[in-house]
Amino acid sequence: MPKEPNQGEFVRKFDLARHEVDFYKYTKSEEFITFCKKSDLSHPVPKMFWGGQNNDVFTIVLQDLSTRNFRVMIEPEGNSLEQLKCTLSSIAIIHAVGLATLSP
Repeated sequence: MPKEPNQGEFVRKFDLARHEVDFYKYTKSEEFITFCKKSDLSHPVPKMFWGGQNNDVFTIVLQDLSTRNFRVMIEPEGNSLEQLKCTLSSIAIIHAVGLATLSP
């Protein structure tokens, strides 16, 4: 949980820790994996090995993406156009799967 009181309150008010865990659990689901395969999309989310929360403690253990040569790069001038395209592409896939698999 965030150390700043306002941020912690925001996380609690909107139950963001639970939503974060639920999101990573969903990306492990057969539904998500099948959608990505059928759509010829790469799985844009690291694997979650464990996730949970208890009161104000929130923990997620994710795959180490550095083993696949991913790294966090925060340049002083911001992200490059290529980095932004990659990020937005992954976000678009995640949201498309969510919209495509919503139950009416």
